[in-house]
Amino acid sequence: MSRSDPHNRSKSPEAHHLLRHAPQYLSATYLSRALCALRSLLNARWLGPELYGFWGSLSLALSFGFYLHGGVQDIAVRDIPMARSRGQGDLAERTARVSWTFFTALLLIAGAIFWLVAWCLPAGSPALIRWGVRVAGLVLPLEVLFLFEQKMNRAVEQFGHVSRALLIASLVSLGMTCWLVVAYGLVGLFVVAVLTPALGLWYLRRRASYPWRVTWSGPPVRAMLRAGWPILVMTVVFEALGWIDRLLVLAFVGMTGFGYYALATMLAQFCFLFPEGVASVVEPRLYFDYGRRRHPMDVRQHLWRSLKTLAWLMPLGLAVVDLLLPPFIHRWLPAYTPGIPAMRILVWGSILMGLAACTKSFLVALDQQRRVLPLYGTAIAVNILASVALVWRGWGLTGIALGTVAAYGTCCTGLLVVAFRCAGWSGRSIRARIASLYAPVAVVCALTVGLPALVRVTGLVAYGAVIGWRMVRRARADGSSGLLRHPEPTWQAVASSEAST
Repeated sequence: MSRSDPHNRSKSPEAHHLLRHAPQYLSATYLSRALCALRSLLNARWLGPELYGFWGSLSLALSFGFYLHGGVQDIAVRDIPMARSRGQGDLAERTARVSWTFFTALLLIAGAIFWLVAWCLPAGSPALIRWGVRVAGLVLPLEVLFLFEQKMNRAVEQFGHVSRALLIASLVSLGMTCWLVVAYGLVGLFVVAVLTPALGLWYLRRRASYPWRVTWSGPPVRAMLRAGWPILVMTVVFEALGWIDRLLVLAFVGMTGFGYYALATMLAQFCFLFPEGVASVVEPRLYFDYGRRRHPMDVRQHLWRSLKTLAWLMPLGLAVVDLLLPPFIHRWLPAYTPGIPAMRILVWGSILMGLAACTKSFLVALDQQRRVLPLYGTAIAVNILASVALVWRGWGLTGIALGTVAAYGTCCTGLLVVAFRCAGWSGRSIRARIASLYAPVAVVCALTVGLPALVRVTGLVAYGAVIGWRMVRRARADGSSGLLRHPEPTWQAVASSEAST
């Protein structure tokens, strides 16, 4: 047994089964995001527009810190499971330490720059700005390292640690917000912003697979930077699809329309958490299996099962949101009624981005990330051109939402074609598989648009019954559970046997 592979001593192979990870991690993610949304609403209420806007501007500046790693983080998340699959626990540990050392050094430098900026501000600058910049210099390393530790734990399939850390940090943050922000205003929010990621980081480090030790080596860092920058560019451009439409709304519709659209994008982001969570659960297992022989045939079933699961299950959840959204808006947020069409369009479009997100890990494992960069550029062009054309025809906010979903469809279809080709499927098989993924979405969408409420509810119940019957039949036939079955041994058992051999 490898000395540096503590997870090889798993008591049961079922402990890290995919179906056990997915519900736990997804429920923790949704609950954590809901608590964060509640905390944001309370902060907005207690601080007022001016102070809350100031904090929002600081948060926007901090969000760029997540890209400081230059792709090193993405390569570490990929290479650690691959090294473990070959029984190279020492190499996996060294990769984790080197990437952590490099990323931490960059974050400390960035935090020091924030403090230097605060020190260089003119003497007449408001004290609020000076202290806000200093707090940003503290929050940046803690927040980004907390996210980095989450990814490192997911790389070794420790989803339970990540789930508990998210819930603990969210609950403590909400509790401290109710106490400190009410009592001390923005100063209390500064304290909450520093303590929350520090608590989550401490919790994960207490249960980390590797000791927290500084390890610096120039050649591995340069190699990870060369391999990782295309992944970073792919991630940034992929996320750019999520904010270009908002810039178009500001340019063509105005601030009121942006308010409607902001609520629509928030709903779409909550819907996107499901495919994002499924992709996070599948990712380490995919990297591990590919690392053994580096053959696409070994991992293409990971890709297909995750896509098939999303295509069958996610439309049912989106249909429920689509049914409940209009009455909820009319009852609780009547001022946002004009934005309902755009909200419904973006909610349904989230499944396209979900399918696209599930292909990312597969392409990164095969080192094919450069092939999709032109595709992202095409999707952005489609977004801009289609949105502008529809706005000129008088569609307004709905036209921008339609243009955005058209870009999502372009990106999703192109990524599926590239991924399926890399997986070795033929042209006819690719067309059949893409059609089988889009068919459930089209059927459920047709059941929820333009039909009486009773017909829609009956159709959705029937669809849910069919899905349940398929899962039960698959479980009985394969001795596993549902669409996400994975009867092969877990990577811990495989790594343990290979290391002992």
